[in-house]
Amino acid sequence: MKRREPIIAATVLALASLSSLAHAAGTEGWPTYEGAWFDVKYPKGFKVVPRQKSSTYEGRYDAVSFVSPDGNAEFYVFSPQWSGTPAWIALAKGERIVSRSTQSSATRKVDFVEVKGPGAKYYRAWADTQSKVSNTRHTFGFKYSSKAAYNQYRARYLLFKASLNQYAD
Repeated sequence: MKRREPIIAATVLALASLSSLAHAAGTEGWPTYEGAWFDVKYPKGFKVVPRQKSSTYEGRYDAVSFVSPDGNAEFYVFSPQWSGTPAWIALAKGERIVSRSTQSSATRKVDFVEVKGPGAKYYRAWADTQSKVSNTRHTFGFKYSSKAAYNQYRARYLLFKASLNQYAD
């Protein structure tokens, strides 16, 4: 059995490296946005929309959105130094919750929510993660105008989420 352990470890390491390479290739050429306590890559051509100023880093933001050139998709991230309340999770007038679920463990809680905008003109979904151990929080959101827009932008949204680099103080 001991002879297999290095092979298994090498295989796991190789797969992790391939995953990193695939991610890097997927975001190659994407600009990087530098928030107060994070950076994140976003698709080229998307418009940067600052959302929430940082309470701990003057002139920087804890939350920002990136809007697709056609306006049919928006990616959102909230990633403050510690915790806080992301404005994204507040329901706007006329929005209603379509689905909600929670995953909880001893160390963290994740709320998954999807809302429908007035007249079903758009949908917003988010995953709000709170650490029970370190008092930290981050939220990712995805707004889309239709199921077709969701399908068109989903892969880029997943790459966007995976590109988050959280800073420590």
